[in-house]
Amino acid sequence: MTVSRKHCIFLSSTGRTGTKFFGNTMSKMINSCVSVHEPDTTRVSEPGDWIRKMAKFGVPKMLWGQYRDRYSFGKLSTTRHRGLTSDKLAREYVIENRLDYVQHFRSDLYIESNHLIYGVLDLISELFPNSKIIWIMRDPRTWVRSALNSGAYHLYGIWDWDVLNVSVRAYNFPDDPSATRWKEMSKFEKYCWYYTNVNNRAFELMKKTPNFKIFRYEDLFNTNTRDRFFTEMLDYASEFEDGFKSGYEYRPELLDKKIHAAASKRLLPKWKKWGTNLVESMEFQCGDLMRRFGYGDEPLWQEKIAGSDCFRYRA
Repeated sequence: MTVSRKHCIFLSSTGRTGTKFFGNTMSKMINSCVSVHEPDTTRVSEPGDWIRKMAKFGVPKMLWGQYRDRYSFGKLSTTRHRGLTSDKLAREYVIENRLDYVQHFRSDLYIESNHLIYGVLDLISELFPNSKIIWIMRDPRTWVRSALNSGAYHLYGIWDWDVLNVSVRAYNFPDDPSATRWKEMSKFEKYCWYYTNVNNRAFELMKKTPNFKIFRYEDLFNTNTRDRFFTEMLDYASEFEDGFKSGYEYRPELLDKKIHAAASKRLLPKWKKWGTNLVESMEFQCGDLMRRFGYGDEPLWQEKIAGSDCFRYRA
């Protein structure tokens, strides 16, 4: 079911992976390209942006619509993941929320950076067949620290109540090893669980998509590796199988500008200072993904997990 032949890049992740940077910056490197960051998502921490979006998309969508799967990709990703929204309805909602918006841009290439679309990546690929998916993977130890230390990240916070069903939780999946003890879990461990659950859900959906590529956050932004991997990403984002190609200029100086840094109040220290409980929670929830993507090889981390009992939470 094709609705648009426009060339598109949809870039997603668990959040806290530079998504705002990509939305603000990709159009400065790739020719004839428009890049946006979460174009119809409410952020109470950015009231000016919120007002502009209400003017563009309407008050209903940007207020109470953020808690309905018909208008919010975050809510839709959750309800579809839980089996509460059918694929048929999800397709309709993707079309309703993106078709006209994407088509109204005159640029040859549309790029959207949005961590909330993780649960509909396969449908986006189906509806926009000239699209590619980029998934950004980040070391869970630095991801959870960034998420917990950021005042802009509201996962399981005051704006993410259980009854609103905006974010997935372990008890939504009865067979999950953490389902029965969710309420006793610390916020740290809940974040670790979320990291693994969302990544695995995205990987599951991406098996159905013909054009997707995973990049590690560290490879893209580390000064020793970024030239190679960022150029590789630009190559992937600017050339399509139907012959469409857009020129680009890799601009490493843009990578040095911090757009969305963690809050100054450090609630969680770097992992080298973590105690046994944090190490055990991280290893239990994220250990398999860490090894799959080459994280946790440091001798100090190996020493920390060697003395831990990361399976003590299993039922």
